[in-house]
Amino acid sequence: MAEYISRTDHKLQRLVERINEADANRRTWKQIALHKNHPRQVRAVAEQQYTHWRAELERLRRQLEKEYENDGQSNHGRT
Repeated sequence: MAEYISRTDHKLQRLVERINEADANRRTWKQIALHKNHPRQVRAVAEQQYTHWRAELERLRRQLEKEYENDGQSNHGRT
C-alpha cells in the first residue's frame, strides 16, 4: 500500500508541476500579447499561445480534480 501511495503522490506532484508550468506560460504569453510595442503579428501569435495555454491549464486542473476524486474513492473504506 505504501508503494501505491508513493506512486499516487508522485503522479499528483507531477501534475501540479505541469499546472504551474502551464500557468507561467499562460501569463508570459498574455504579457506579450498585451505589449503595444510588439508588431501586430507577434501579438497575434502571442494571443494564440495564450489561448492554448489557458485551455491546457484548465484541462490539467480538471485532470487534477479527477485524480483527487479517484484517489478519494479508492481510499474510501480503507483503514
